[in-house]
Amino acid sequence: YGFRVLGNLDPLGELVPVRLAMSSNQEPDYSEEDALHARPTLLSADVIVSGLCPGKRYALLRYFDIDSIPADGGFLAKFVACGRTPEAYFDGSSSGTWHMRVAFESNSTQFFRCVVADALTFQSEVHA
Repeated sequence: YGFRVLGNLDPLGELVPVRLAMSSNQEPDYSEEDALHARPTLLSADVIVSGLCPGKRYALLRYFDIDSIPADGGFLAKFVACGRTPEAYFDGSSSGTWHMRVAFESNSTQFFRCVVADALTFQSEVHA
């Protein structure tokens, strides 16, 4: 048997590549099945976005529950419609990459998505 990983579900082709580079490859084992009961700790990482076009505006979205990530696209519009603010808005540079340092508890779930922030969506959030 084999598996083929195609990436994140993106039916409208909106997503820009995002990678999470952890500052450490170790975390406490707090899971119940191992009975170690280690206390969760604060982890840090760099969110690295690539494939950016100079002059375009982007939004970094952060989800804490996989069920809140749209399966049918419209990522930014749905994120803003829920009253949420993107983790960051930024402009694409000539290097084609952007990064931001983030921190989160080791017992949390984090999902990052990056999309082009079109003028209509960006204006609707600013005026909301």
